[in-house]
Amino acid sequence: ADCMALHVAARCNVGGGVVSRLLHVGGQELLAMADRDGKTARQLAADLGHDDVVSEIDRWAAQEAAWGQEATRNASLIAAARTNDLPALKALLAKGVNLYFQDAEGCSALHAAAQAGHTEAAALLLEQGGWRLAALTTKEGRTARDLAVCLQRNVFVAVPELTPIAASISAWSRSEEHTSEL
Repeated sequence: ADCMALHVAARCNVGGGVVSRLLHVGGQELLAMADRDGKTARQLAADLGHDDVVSEIDRWAAQEAAWGQEATRNASLIAAARTNDLPALKALLAKGVNLYFQDAEGCSALHAAAQAGHTEAAALLLEQGGWRLAALTTKEGRTARDLAVCLQRNVFVAVPELTPIAASISAWSRSEEHTSEL
């Protein structure tokens, strides 16, 4: 296993994004592979003084780590909303988590709170995200309010200050004249 593409790039001091492209395809598994001497491509490049390759590998690894942390925080926000874990929601919001993140189905934390009928979580999220958050739709085109209504949850009706927002979210988010504002 001495001729792995990443090791060849490290040995030949190939830069210009080649290492990043190889890592994009091979991922962490490629980064972790060792040659017959037990060295990873990064170790090999460092031993040979190929600082550009080492930097490219380190940049890619840092981006992957950051992406993984962000994905975990986003999933945590949705889970906290789904379980009405207000302390966790507040902590995640204080850390700057992406309030507008939508999962693969297009559900946001507000959708999760609405589906579960959690008025407190929905109120906190709407307070932070306002119209932009309220207007997010799933892949099926449903706002959080739409889901709450379908599931007969009183999430938006139970909080008086949300009533004006709840009453017009669906119409506003579907209005062609406001679509560009999102």
